Amino acid sequence: MSDIEKALLGKNRAYGKGHGARMGRISGGGTNGYAPNFREWLNAQPIVRQHGILLLLDIPGMYKKRSGVNLVSDHTEWALAIRALLETQPQEITGFDAQLTANMGEVPLSRDQATFFEVNTSVTMNRSVPNFMYASDKPGLPFRRILEHMIRFGQRDKDTQYAMMHQYLTTDDPTRDTLADMYTCSYIFIQPDQSGKVCEGAFLVRNSMPTTGGPVVTSRTMDEIGIEQLDVPWTGMVFYNDTTKKAGQVLLDKLMLGGIADPVNMDIGNLQEQREANIGKAGTSGLSSGYEDSMIATR
Repeated sequence: MSDIEKALLGKNRAYGKGHGARMGRISGGGTNGYAPNFREWLNAQPIVRQHGILLLLDIPGMYKKRSGVNLVSDHTEWALAIRALLETQPQEITGFDAQLTANMGEVPLSRDQATFFEVNTSVTMNRSVPNFMYASDKPGLPFRRILEHMIRFGQRDKDTQYAMMHQYLTTDDPTRDTLADMYTCSYIFIQPDQSGKVCEGAFLVRNSMPTTGGPVVTSRTMDEIGIEQLDVPWTGMVFYNDTTKKAGQVLLDKLMLGGIADPVNMDIGNLQEQREANIGKAGTSGLSSGYEDSMIATR
């Protein structure tokens, strides 16, 4: 058992320092289970990437209850619809990429141009372009109608080239503005580890909005009628750093994805207190309570 323990680096050892989950020792050297040492066999285990978790943090201001003119009457229905559109209904969410690239400059060191001296000139991160894929729309085309409403009502109408919400905002409306918060939303995409309790990384997306309302086509064929897949790319400011990772950990702790470890002996009536006790051990002191409360308040 000592070899098994040594095979995984703790959060305060070597390159695992500061990381919530234990990680395999890459110096073990074993592959495919063929090794004389069980420690090396453990090292050959590949990582299984878990499904990301998207949480909506803020909806467009035009769908919120306002002190001035209310642009929609059923605020709750719109909020739930947008949340479902991003959190639960997508069959696939792709486009998030935070790979770093070290760019190099070089000078030749030989006449035959065979040897170069390279030096780092910059480091860049790949651009993330969120894309939401739905297996199909629903009867009545609710996905398309919501997306088209977000574009025409908040961004710009195809006929007038002005956002339709401005027809309802009067000049004396105290909350009248054309800033991005009126027609964009914010969300966070969390990558959990295999236990579902540790955030490996998180993408925070602000000022996000759809760039298409989906295809609107009509056709006829003598063959089978197909189910139309819906791909919707979104744009937004995407952040990926240590701060977003800490924010993702705060939210992941509150989700309790790991379930109840011992349902037989656990006091269900005391579940909330036990959950708060677990959250207190999450090591999320890097975030102030005010920021944490603002994040959770939108849930």
